Amino acid sequence: MAEFLTGDQVGKHIRRILAEPRARCAVAFWGAGAVADLFPNGARPKDALVICDISMGATSADELCKLGAPDDIAIRYQRNFHAKVYLSEAGAVVGSANASSNGIGFGGEAAGLVEAATFHAADSAIWRQVSDWFDRQYAAAAVVDEAALDLAKQLFRPGRRVDPPREGSLLELALSLPSLFAGIGFVFSSDLATPAQQAKARASAARKAPRSRAKELRDWPEGKIYVEWESEVVDAWPGLFFSFVKLEGRRLQVNGHLNHFKDSEHGSVFVSAAWRSLAKRVGGRLPTKDAIATADAALAERLIKHNGGAVMYPDAYALGEAILDLERSGA
Repeated sequence: MAEFLTGDQVGKHIRRILAEPRARCAVAFWGAGAVADLFPNGARPKDALVICDISMGATSADELCKLGAPDDIAIRYQRNFHAKVYLSEAGAVVGSANASSNGIGFGGEAAGLVEAATFHAADSAIWRQVSDWFDRQYAAAAVVDEAALDLAKQLFRPGRRVDPPREGSLLELALSLPSLFAGIGFVFSSDLATPAQQAKARASAARKAPRSRAKELRDWPEGKIYVEWESEVVDAWPGLFFSFVKLEGRRLQVNGHLNHFKDSEHGSVFVSAAWRSLAKRVGGRLPTKDAIATADAALAERLIKHNGGAVMYPDAYALGEAILDLERSGA
């Protein structure tokens, strides 16, 4: 049996589901008051499993603690996780409502957003599909440990997630709103290619490129070629990316580039300036280069040092995971 839910029906069915044993929640965002309002007796039962998102700034670290983090391995997270699924022996609700006052409505108040969902009876075909899907997601999710909880504390911005967590920081903006940076990568390095290295890269690229592009690549401008990267990294290199270069004794250099040609066999990438294109993609929220160089200097240097001098992240989600690993390692 399936039923379409709207209005306060959504919250009523979710509470009924979470009152039964073996409750499972694959719900992106957990807002203040969710645990006390949704679970029986105001506490999460020990057999209830949770998957959430911590990277987009909409999950409260306090609620994660009330759920059991960081001591309970049943509290897990995934990057790029946007699902809203509530499941138990009482059935399943699949819809749009996060575990938040806006999504469900707490304390008898109506939800702040218009939500809709479908209810599926326990042991129905769809319920079994939902259950199998949850098990796969849960197995792939990471435990909300101390480092993940600390990141959630840094990123949580109730009611104003479009703002940078710290003025001038491009990296924290990307962590807070990774979807804003879809298709945009982040490259960190501690040196620049020498003229000799660039000459070799030009010659290799000219041999491999179509005849119509050979001269263009032989004449590629100085300072616009990345060299000696692993072939797998070059293959995954994004079309648009931000670059962070920290030379010894010099200030962090921040730029934006467009990827024109990749030579994975030689480990080189040919780029051009693309700051305006990136600013347009980010939608006017991009800080100035000078502001970023000041705000992100310390973190960029840590990432460079931790990765032996150079690293490429294909998107903001990969960047977030790397920063989380960095915090875990204490590097």
